[in-house]
Amino acid sequence: MELLADRLLLDRIVQGLQDNQLREKYLQEKELTLDRAIELGRTTALSREQAAEMIPSEVDRIVNRKQPKKTKEKERNRCQPLRNSPTTRGVFWQD
Repeated sequence: MELLADRLLLDRIVQGLQDNQLREKYLQEKELTLDRAIELGRTTALSREQAAEMIPSEVDRIVNRKQPKKTKEKERNRCQPLRNSPTTRGVFWQD
């Protein structure tokens, strides 16, 4: 009687699973027992928790932001006069 109850419970567990990957694992087992199903379920849950902990959160990530482009100002040599300065028009330039 115990084997029948375990088998019915196991069938109900497999049918009621929302996780298709775990259901496929159960169905691939040749001799799936209730104890083996519990063991597979626990190891799957633990491995998923550990995998989730390994994924870095957004806080830990380095985000490369595009910096605004700086407008290049024309560099002027100190020896060169400014455009439209009195020295370029001539010292005695009159408007």
